[in-house]
Amino acid sequence: MEQETKHRKLNIPEFQEGETTWWVQGKDTKSKSARRKAARMRLYWTIFLSVTAVIFGGTVFAAIGYWIYYSFGPNEIDMFTPKAEIVHTFTTPHENGITDLVYSPDGLFLVTASDDTTAAVIDAQTGETLRRMEGHQQGVTSVAVISLMQKFSTDTNVDKEEALSALRILTGSKDIRTTLWNPEMNPPIQQKLGASDDVFGVQEENIFEIPPGHTKAIMAVALSADGRYALTGSLDHRYLLWDTLSHALVKADSSEEEGLGGDLYLPHNGPVLAVAFNPNGNSYASASEDCTVKLWDGNNDQLMQTFTGHNSAVTHLQFGSSGTTLLSAGKDRRVILWNLINGARAQIFPTENEVIGAALSPNERYVVSSMFENSAVLWDVKSAKKLAQFNTPARIVALAVSPVSTEDGIPLYVALATVDNQIIVFSTENVLKDIRGK
Repeated sequence: MEQETKHRKLNIPEFQEGETTWWVQGKDTKSKSARRKAARMRLYWTIFLSVTAVIFGGTVFAAIGYWIYYSFGPNEIDMFTPKAEIVHTFTTPHENGITDLVYSPDGLFLVTASDDTTAAVIDAQTGETLRRMEGHQQGVTSVAVISLMQKFSTDTNVDKEEALSALRILTGSKDIRTTLWNPEMNPPIQQKLGASDDVFGVQEENIFEIPPGHTKAIMAVALSADGRYALTGSLDHRYLLWDTLSHALVKADSSEEEGLGGDLYLPHNGPVLAVAFNPNGNSYASASEDCTVKLWDGNNDQLMQTFTGHNSAVTHLQFGSSGTTLLSAGKDRRVILWNLINGARAQIFPTENEVIGAALSPNERYVVSSMFENSAVLWDVKSAKKLAQFNTPARIVALAVSPVSTEDGIPLYVALATVDNQIIVFSTENVLKDIRGK
């Protein structure tokens, strides 16, 4: 005989007065008191928000909207910082990505380095490509520029051909080669110069290759103000100091055990990604993936000081014009200004992304650095406040600040290279009043 099917009994608790929600068979069975309480709360919030909107005219809602956008939206804009105006947009001749960008000391030219194995000199006003430097076998990673003119002017009426011929450009490449270019001739010719040649005199040739010294790709280069010395930093954890007139390593008579000698072998524990000369000629600096910045004596090449303030690779270095400050930036989203007199951090500028570029103004009162992927910011050094923002339509890959500035030292032009091989030049003229007001 079949047994009668037993049905499971549901153990449903009984409601007590004032209790909140129970769920039974998918239905909301709130008690009457709980529903009345929820209705009252909705009414209170409606009245509060309505009164707030009337009193503050929507300011609170705008602030809430900004917070939501800033916290969860795309990180490429700051709504409260004045926006600088775009004055030029140039398409570069490069076929692959731009890796470095610098202004010439006179502000007349922009010099680019590219992963397409070339570098280029571009007119900063018209965007015309004036020189194309070809000769490297692999991508050019870095570039440095000086001018041999005793006195140069930022006046746009200056003879540009004369100014161009006075430039000396140093490039470093993944092909483990460093080349010094003289753009006086067009086009440049790949030609090594003899050790007795005067590289800064009038030459038929206009290029020479610094002899091999590194064992891995060169990631950073720098030229002394007079062009006499060159610094190269490499993935082989070393920097090398060169005499550009003799084409030889400085202190080449070092012991053979160290290969290139203890004088030149850096105690960095990672690739050297940035190098820089102090304009006073008394020191130079190197920075590495090991998170450190090292300051070296320019007279005896001995280590003077190690700065440990970054949490990741340091990729950018620049001395201040006074020779007493040093700017460093890197992958830890920080830009740090160091006081070389006491070794302390004078200021820290936090960013929202890995720093693609950073530069200190000639009067050392302002810093420009990348902020988000699609924007850069002008900072006030003393207060660390954002004064102006430069927004691009594509991701930034390199940054350069023109030496042209106002009487109070505010940079007038900032150039940003983007991932689509465009150079976008901004002018701060439209926000000078806002900058000074802050």
